[in-house]
Amino acid sequence: MGKISFTYQLNHQNIEAKNIIGEIEFGTTFSLYNNREVAIYPKYDSIHWINKCIVSDNILLIEVEDSFFTEDIVFDKILTTFLFNLLDFGKLKLVSVDFSKSFLANNFPNPFPKIKNTPALGTILKPYYQSLNDKKEMVSQLAECGLRVIKEDETFLVPKDQILRHSVELQYLFNEKGFYIPNITSYVADYPFIERLINDAGVGIVMINFLVCGLGNVFRLKKNFPNLGIWGHRVGYSAIENYISIQAISQMAVTAGIDYLHIGTPESQSFFEEKQRLIKNLNGVRPFKAVFTKTTETTIHKLVTTFKDEVIYLACGSLRNIDGISLDIKRVQNWVRNARS
Repeated sequence: MGKISFTYQLNHQNIEAKNIIGEIEFGTTFSLYNNREVAIYPKYDSIHWINKCIVSDNILLIEVEDSFFTEDIVFDKILTTFLFNLLDFGKLKLVSVDFSKSFLANNFPNPFPKIKNTPALGTILKPYYQSLNDKKEMVSQLAECGLRVIKEDETFLVPKDQILRHSVELQYLFNEKGFYIPNITSYVADYPFIERLINDAGVGIVMINFLVCGLGNVFRLKKNFPNLGIWGHRVGYSAIENYISIQAISQMAVTAGIDYLHIGTPESQSFFEEKQRLIKNLNGVRPFKAVFTKTTETTIHKLVTTFKDEVIYLACGSLRNIDGISLDIKRVQNWVRNARS
């Protein structure tokens, strides 16, 4: 029997293992009085799914049998039962989710689309609500400079017909040399539409705001389209970062089927080492590509020298003119040159 292990950091010692077990296995009830709320903890003689629940030195470790979960709803259940609901019991932070001994381990063996140029360089289309003709001109210029990844912004949420039209025109400009990546967050479960993106537009990678649409939807999308690359944007993470670590949310995202994941760009040597450890850990979960954003002419060389082809490197604001809108082609060329030097 497989298992999933959850590790938490506790901010106080008032959490008792028996109460956590009771909540997960049976459910805790509450009574609200005039000036206080009282938890009614279940009394139990046996448990079914919890293999281990230990509180020690501000660390809570829970091991749960796979049989507690079903494949289609596992990620919804993890976030609900093993994160948000447990916050009612005290201040804690989910720091790691270990799937290595679970039925979810190595669930998606198919290789995801590879970006041919090394290092893989790209940018984000902004302003995001510009005309298609303006986008075509920008993509042509960027492709000519050697960029092979052009993605839409996480806030570019538009009707399906607009996504399809832009995808047809912009992916065509790349031919087979690179990827235009549309944002399909609003249509992640619309499989006929996704088939049209693949077959009619030649889209190989799609972007999803996975904290908005849910990792369960990501998981089901990957099950239905195992060869489609999924680019995961973690917009919204800052709202929950006090309760779940970047490692834990990334472990879940990669296990759910995300192939390219924003993990935050390191700014100093200590952060470099932290990101190296995180990338190594996540590749142990399942092969993926980390994404660094906001790189510049001055930072890109050290990043590429350190992380090499383990990462996709994006630049945005640093490639613009002073108006923040138009491209500064000389800056783009310098950025590419510094990345490849």
